[in-house]
Amino acid sequence: MTNNSDCRDLCPQYEICEQMRLKGFEAVSSAGTDFVYDSMIEYQTEDGRFVNGEEFFGTPEPNLAAEKLRQAGYQLQNASAGLKDKLLKGCKNGPVRMGARFICSSSVDIGITMADLGLDQDSSVDGAIVNVDINEGNQMEAGQEPSSNEVNNRSTAEFVEERLGWLREAAELYHGPEIEGDIIGLLPEPTEPRADAEGWDLDDAKEAKLREIAGRFGIGGEQDVLAESEIHLLEGGKPWKVASEMAISSGSNTVILAGSPNRKIGDDEHKYMTTKHQTMIENETEYDMVRRIAEGAEGFVPLEEDVILPFGYDIKAGHQLVEEPTGQFVEIGTINGAQVVILRVDRENMLDGTYQNQPGALDLLKVVADARTAAGDQTSTIGFLTSNTYASRAISVVEAGFDSNREFSVGMYGRNTLANVQGNPVAEPTAINQIPSELNVMAKAVIHLQNKIDQR
Repeated sequence: MTNNSDCRDLCPQYEICEQMRLKGFEAVSSAGTDFVYDSMIEYQTEDGRFVNGEEFFGTPEPNLAAEKLRQAGYQLQNASAGLKDKLLKGCKNGPVRMGARFICSSSVDIGITMADLGLDQDSSVDGAIVNVDINEGNQMEAGQEPSSNEVNNRSTAEFVEERLGWLREAAELYHGPEIEGDIIGLLPEPTEPRADAEGWDLDDAKEAKLREIAGRFGIGGEQDVLAESEIHLLEGGKPWKVASEMAISSGSNTVILAGSPNRKIGDDEHKYMTTKHQTMIENETEYDMVRRIAEGAEGFVPLEEDVILPFGYDIKAGHQLVEEPTGQFVEIGTINGAQVVILRVDRENMLDGTYQNQPGALDLLKVVADARTAAGDQTSTIGFLTSNTYASRAISVVEAGFDSNREFSVGMYGRNTLANVQGNPVAEPTAINQIPSELNVMAKAVIHLQNKIDQR
């Protein structure tokens, strides 16, 4: 049995797809971004006057050639993602026919032309035609089956059906094979703290099976699950969590770090930041902290000044996209060429000290997707990075993709990465008594998505 990494290493066509993605990314980068001034801001001239954007910059001229090149680049990246999916399926099912060609087989010529990708010859994507001779010795056996992130390889309905089967398989370990009724009712409710969960009384063999089923969901995994996406959204949280998410964020062209300006970081977080970043900032918030982690990343290059992007979201209107510079999206620099954006997680603070309307993971994913669409990017894939402690987030990611008609994936750092970031020994696996209730959380997310599919 292979995994995704094996497929990428052994299947030479996968490298062709990666070349395509990079060419598409290069095309978009070379097209640049047409500068559009903010009509709500006055700009100061050299003689001290304040004028509107049109008078200060002049009326911007549309660059049709650049726009055509940019769209061609996006199409090329999108075609690459689709071909990668077919390749990974080919690892499981044998050769897959693409027109007159086969992929994931040996000794074949794969000529991927602009016509194959739906691009015309005037797209100006230089070198987008890729012709490679696949040699013997690199073939993947038809019976090899990747243990892959099924988010990208299956329909949403198939994704849900498989996970409902896993949950039923887990419930049978305790309730027996003749179980009936709602799967959620067969799994214990989670406790707070989680360590107080009663768990199930199982023999050693059934406990081992329960761990194996939990591992399919990513619960308590030791290794990382990577999200191959053009855009990575980091969930935020404790600084070692954010740093671990940063550790698995390479390979994207945009990294977005989410952080709350309302949550003051605790003493343990201050201690970590002081150890790792040598300074302590009084009253530092999570929003401040995620920025410092980004700025401290290897390869970070700051902009001369921050750029407030012309997008935001309305916390009182279901987190709907707002196409104006609210300050919720701020570009601060690059990491090894990837754009770095800080996403402010706002909420409505009440007079009694409570709050409401703070966006959750699913809300933030939708906001990012809507912002990219409003910017003219309808194809870039989005990966949500989190901890495998929150493996149920994978379901939210699938749901966001289902709602947005855009390819989403989830990345989860494992216990090894967290240990390296913290400088601690690798943590023990999730306690066996906590797993049934963690599967309860997973079941609720899966059933919610199932209901949404049934209603469409």
